[in-house]
Amino acid sequence: MQERLKLKTRKVLETFKICTHAFGNLRCLRYNSDHPYHPHQRSTGGISMSEQASQRSRELFEQGYYCAESVLLAVAESRGIQSDVIPRIATPFCSGLARTCGMCGAVSGAIMGIGLAAGRSSPEGTTDLSYSLTREFISRFEEQHGSTNCLQLTGCDLSSEAGQKAFKEGNIIERCRKYVGDAAGMVVTLTAK
Repeated sequence: MQERLKLKTRKVLETFKICTHAFGNLRCLRYNSDHPYHPHQRSTGGISMSEQASQRSRELFEQGYYCAESVLLAVAESRGIQSDVIPRIATPFCSGLARTCGMCGAVSGAIMGIGLAAGRSSPEGTTDLSYSLTREFISRFEEQHGSTNCLQLTGCDLSSEAGQKAFKEGNIIERCRKYVGDAAGMVVTLTAK
C-alpha cells in the first residue's frame, strides 16, 4: 500500500494538472514543487513534515480560518497544491457541518486532504487507497480524542445561541485548535507512507 501511494502521488505530481468544476467555473489545482511545505522538500529545522502541517494548520486557525478550512489549507500546502477553490470548498464543513452538531470540521478537512493525496481523478480509478486512509485516520482521531463528532468534542450545540455563547465563554476554541493541528499532522503522516 505504501509503494502504491508513493507511486500514485509521484505520478500525479509529475503530470499535475487536476481540474475541477466549482462554483460554475473551471478551476485548476496547480502543483508547486518549490513550496516550503511540499512533501518532496526536506523538513527544516529538524521539524517533521507532519509537525509543519500541524503548526501551519494552527496558524491558519489563529488567523481566522475555521477548522475544516485550516486543515485542508495546511494539507494542500504540504502537498504544494494551490487553488482558489481551497478553502472555499471546506467552508460548509466547519463548525460540525454548518452548525448541525455533525462531524468535526477538523475531521472533515482532513478527509478532504486525504482526497487531495489519494482521491481518484476518473471514474475508472480505485477508491481503495482513499477509503483505507480515511478509515485509518478516523480510527486514530477517535483513539486520540474519543470522537469525530463536533458536539461530543466541544460539548456545545453550535446551532443555538446558548451553545455558541458557551463555546466562546468556555474558551472551547483551544480544544479546537488542538483538533485542527492533530488532524493536519495525522493526514500528512498517513499520506506520506
